[in-house]
Amino acid sequence: MKRLIPLFLLAFTVHAEVIDPNITPTKTFTCTAPIARTDGTPLAINELAEIRLHVSTDGNTFTEILAGISPGICTATVDYSQVTDGDYIYALTAIDTGGRTSGNSQTVTVTVKRLAPPSPPSFA
Repeated sequence: MKRLIPLFLLAFTVHAEVIDPNITPTKTFTCTAPIARTDGTPLAINELAEIRLHVSTDGNTFTEILAGISPGICTATVDYSQVTDGDYIYALTAIDTGGRTSGNSQTVTVTVKRLAPPSPPSFA
């Protein structure tokens, strides 16, 4: 059985990122589709059916949050306006036209942290 090479999830930075949803409510991730299977055989873009985005808060258990991402475009936008503060770890999987699913890609971590508004100036 052929397996897909995991995707690489590329964000605007390879480091952990902190987002304040009150300032930046969404984040768009981009990825690069795999070009070979784990056995080294080439994988054409038309052999990929879709990309799926998964999230975890512990780095072990991932939940699918977005399916149907086009391998040719490979972008996904996440809305942070309704989530609680904390770390969110993202990974992608690829599904080929034969229904085979890759393992998780490398991960990207986003920290959601609502910052306190600045204090108004005091006039003495």
